Amino acid sequence: TLQAGVLAVTEAAASGDVAGALDRLDELQASLLGEYEMGTVSEARFASVSAAIALVRADLERLMSELDEEGRPDNSDEPGKPDKPDKPDKPDKPDKPDKQD
Repeated sequence: TLQAGVLAVTEAAASGDVAGALDRLDELQASLLGEYEMGTVSEARFASVSAAIALVRADLERLMSELDEEGRPDNSDEPGKPDKPDKPDKPDKPDKPDKQD
């Protein structure tokens, strides 16, 4: 059923399985199309659910892209430039002894 498909997408997304959620979304879309072609879903309902699927897909694909970018070792705040490694702290200089005449 369509409700089971929605639940599968929700559960996959909630568990952090974005790729799985996208797969479940593909299955949901195929199921919706099948229901529409059989006449068990109206045209208005088909359009409404299709629009919702498109919004969810855009959100999941954006999230997937963000996760991919976070995993890259050269990710930086400035596009095109990798982060510079932190410089180690310099050791404190020893105090100079007092000069005595």
